[in-house]
Amino acid sequence: MSTPTSPTKIEHLLNPQDPTDALRWYYAHKRGTQLFVQPENNPTSYLAFSRIGWDLFRFLLTYHFPPSPEATADLLYTHLSADTSLWIIGPATDYNLLSAFFTIQSHKTLHLYTYDHGQSLAPHINVLVQRKTSANGFPQFYIEQPDTNGELTIAASATLNWQSPHFAELNVQTEAAHRRRGWGRAVVAALTQYVLAHGRTPLYAVVDNNAPSHRLATTLGYRDTGYREMMLEATLRPQP
Repeated sequence: MSTPTSPTKIEHLLNPQDPTDALRWYYAHKRGTQLFVQPENNPTSYLAFSRIGWDLFRFLLTYHFPPSPEATADLLYTHLSADTSLWIIGPATDYNLLSAFFTIQSHKTLHLYTYDHGQSLAPHINVLVQRKTSANGFPQFYIEQPDTNGELTIAASATLNWQSPHFAELNVQTEAAHRRRGWGRAVVAALTQYVLAHGRTPLYAVVDNNAPSHRLATTLGYRDTGYREMMLEATLRPQP
């Protein structure tokens, strides 16, 4: 395995102002990411291995593959051992290519929405919405409600998965018992306002079959970019 390199080497492969490149740009520049390029001079491809909060034992792989399957195989097997298990995020169009090298344990397809700056975000004031700092250091907008024991619990919340100089990706959670009350919309609207006020464009990645989240995005002024992203849980097969 070669020595990890600096993200400055792949500046020509990623556009930080393109929403479809934003997540890969973020992880390539994330502190602690190990970045490997091919070839060493004027790289045309790379692998980025990043630590993630939701799984402390496996890396997240983001990448820019070479044009041929043979070169992709060389890149993967140079930097990964067979039976390595990891998470992968990349364009959904790469699924067949990745399934040729990996055993896929889980697979989600996401639609990438971006906020349409041509829209005016309608004021959406809900006095129940509060703000605090989440565990990852980003702002969290949330609504609390008492549970069956009378203890306050978070019924709906929106925070950021990550942010880059130009973009920030939103994540929203609404407990099943509190859906269809507009609370998810309220916390997403509050976080959208925050991101816009800080000079970034909000992004919202929605699972393919989540119709309520698709509706929420469009009603708040987000538009579907047409880009489909996949998140895989996968294990590298032995090299043929």
